[in-house]
Amino acid sequence: MLKLFLTKSLLVALPMITLASTANAVSDTELMKKGIWRDPKTGLYWDRCSVGQTWNGTTCTGTPIELNWQDAKDYVKKFTNEQAKGGYTNWRLPTIQELSTIRYCSKGWFQNIETKKVSELTAQGRVEREVTTNHGTIMMTIPADNGGSLQVPEWCADGSIAPTLNAQIFPNSKDDPYWSSSPYANNSNNAWGAGFYYGSASYYNKDYSTYVRAVRSD
Repeated sequence: MLKLFLTKSLLVALPMITLASTANAVSDTELMKKGIWRDPKTGLYWDRCSVGQTWNGTTCTGTPIELNWQDAKDYVKKFTNEQAKGGYTNWRLPTIQELSTIRYCSKGWFQNIETKKVSELTAQGRVEREVTTNHGTIMMTIPADNGGSLQVPEWCADGSIAPTLNAQIFPNSKDDPYWSSSPYANNSNNAWGAGFYYGSASYYNKDYSTYVRAVRSD
């Protein structure tokens, strides 16, 4: 009896899941046409264009503008929300944790590979050979959104295409740093950003002018 009940429950639930998935797919397609990408991993909504560019229905046109850290925060809060891209007025500067999630390395992340020569005694006598060990992806520490810290891959492997973003999602993007809203805890004059040439997160002087991409949450 229990088995029959469970089977019926699953049969009822399956169409609901299918309909929900279809609805999300349609919604995401419409967002992309408006110049907005919803990351299925994080649920964040990203402006496909850099600040200063215009979405023409197909791609990002124009030249991105460079702003210092404070101006970047103010610009997104004021002008981006006044434009109400996609009908939304809660755009903001991403945190460094959020900004790090859109890095894309076409050759994967840089690995900590150690190669050394070892000498060993064989039936043919003593021989030397090279032994290669992969110790895994090189990681770095960034501030986490919950107030703690987070380990993320440090940079892209050699040969990765720059900018280290998915160009189909973020067309005509720059490979220079983009600001995050996260201040650098060890020096109040600095704040975090992500560079999209090597795909690395780092900190920069707040007076430094560089690029901006807006994000929003539900």
